[in-house]
Amino acid sequence: MTNKKSYRPEISNRNPEFIAWGLALATLFAVIVLGSRQEIPAWAWFLLALFIFSGAVISLGNWVDRNTLLEIDKESVHFVNGLRDVTMQWQEIEHLWEGKGRVGMMVQVLSLTGHFSFILPSEMKFQGEVKSKVGFSEGAEIRDQIIKLAGLNETKDHNKGILYSRTPMN
Repeated sequence: MTNKKSYRPEISNRNPEFIAWGLALATLFAVIVLGSRQEIPAWAWFLLALFIFSGAVISLGNWVDRNTLLEIDKESVHFVNGLRDVTMQWQEIEHLWEGKGRVGMMVQVLSLTGHFSFILPSEMKFQGEVKSKVGFSEGAEIRDQIIKLAGLNETKDHNKGILYSRTPMN
């Protein structure tokens, strides 16, 4: 491999983010109107906090996805996502674990100096219809390249997944 190859994950639809922030604004408006006429009930504050928290979490997740980049070249793998920036030389990688994540299959790459994880391609369905795609569409290719270039071998089933390592583990 002579050139650097770059990968980006599927970018989620932003509608849930806009809906959460819209609900937060509508609830804030209702709290202001309600507060001008009577004492604001605890459930209204709870609902406002819930919608603000939901909007913030969804926005953070979308921001991280938009800033995620995974690059592979003949010397190293580089992963950056806005919260994590890791470069690993192939000889530094000790383990790769693949198993079930929260959304689809997940791959974790570990070295003594850092780690990162990514999701293999997965679809989120509602009533049999695909609503969004998540993960790296080339996830299996990325996983296979890391295993090959780092010189890892499948060692055993581990934590409901498969562990790849430089040396067999007992």
